Amino acid sequence: PLQYIIGEQAFFGRSFAVRPGVLIPRPETEILVEQTLRHAGRLWPDTAALDVLDIGTGSGAIALTLAAERPRWRVTTVDLSPTALAIARENAQRLQVEYRVRFLEGDLAQPLLAAGEQVDLLVSNPPYIPSDEVERLEEEVNRFEPRLALDGGADGLVCYRRICAVLPRLIRPTALVAFEVGIHQAGAVRQLLLASGAVERTEIVPDLAGIERVVLGWRKSN
Repeated sequence: PLQYIIGEQAFFGRSFAVRPGVLIPRPETEILVEQTLRHAGRLWPDTAALDVLDIGTGSGAIALTLAAERPRWRVTTVDLSPTALAIARENAQRLQVEYRVRFLEGDLAQPLLAAGEQVDLLVSNPPYIPSDEVERLEEEVNRFEPRLALDGGADGLVCYRRICAVLPRLIRPTALVAFEVGIHQAGAVRQLLLASGAVERTEIVPDLAGIERVVLGWRKSN
């Protein structure tokens, strides 16, 4: 991919280092960031110092953009890949947000659950391609981008199930959850969010091609 050759990719008006070992940030993921900022503005004042978790951070495009856009937010990133975390740290230095971002190596939310921590806002663009479809992706994707960041299990929903299952332990009484999803997955992910009992309302947002791309769930304490 050209982005690996030149070593960078633009995302949300900023330049991110990308190399083999991280997914190349896509334009549709900017919608996830936009909607996260929009809905957070409805739940909390702009001056709120929120604890934010990005699961499966990759290059750090989502987490570091949120940190740059909202300087009062405390951002934690988690990734299973040490290579990805190294690149995300590099990008944090590039954007000068490294002192407000914590990098944890681990499996989905497990590092925070083990520490008994909770967050106000959870955002994730997890692997969501069904396993048997990964090999059918265009060649520059399936040959060069990390399978760890693509393969979402038999139906593509494994990570969503695991994250939603622990939401009651992970998020605070007022909280926002924001996911990017694959084609035809939005309805199923919305149901997982509602079934968790951790959110009260949901919204599905399409991308510019009309594909339902972002699923949000939230609750607000009285």
